Amino acid sequence: MGTLTNRAKKLFVQLQKDYDSDVLRLGLALRAHHYRDYREKHNWKKEFKTFPIKAVYTIKIRRLGMEMQ
Repeated sequence: MGTLTNRAKKLFVQLQKDYDSDVLRLGLALRAHHYRDYREKHNWKKEFKTFPIKAVYTIKIRRLGMEMQ
């Protein structure tokens, strides 16, 4: 699982530092779930570069014997 976490961190660093672009639309999710906090305290366009982002995975095994690539 460590490799998925490292890949996600690398992606977030690239999006925030190199491209300064929210192509994953994380700002929309933030606004949808934390509207009051988002509107009163944050300017997403300015703070996206420094906003802490972390990936959390939920893995469900649906069927034994299947292989995903």
